[in-house]
Amino acid sequence: MERNYSLIVNELVGIQPQDWTRVVAYAQITEESYEIFFYSKVKDKYVNNFDLEKKYNLPRVDVRTCFKKVYEELLPDFKEKQWFVCTIQIERNGKFSFEYEYTDYSEDSMNFKRLWKNKYLL
Repeated sequence: MERNYSLIVNELVGIQPQDWTRVVAYAQITEESYEIFFYSKVKDKYVNNFDLEKKYNLPRVDVRTCFKKVYEELLPDFKEKQWFVCTIQIERNGKFSFEYEYTDYSEDSMNFKRLWKNKYLL
């Protein structure tokens, strides 16, 4: 999977506003579908990808294309490791990390997402 890390990072960075300092992305995928979203830290405040689309005139088609590419790159890794969620953290200085959650929280996904936000965005 290592060869795909930089492609995924470049896709996510490529749709960020100029003044971003950090990106945290959530990717929950299966072989049939995916849910991907991200938060960008802009001027010391996290903004989700929907608000970035509005505030920075980021074309929705660019976001969807990015998410589809990220999905395609993560899918082989998911098939091999069977994780539940992959969290991608990217710093403006080029540092990045991929963290995996293996416990399936589908039955309580709303609570899991709340806990996820508290862990990664506070």
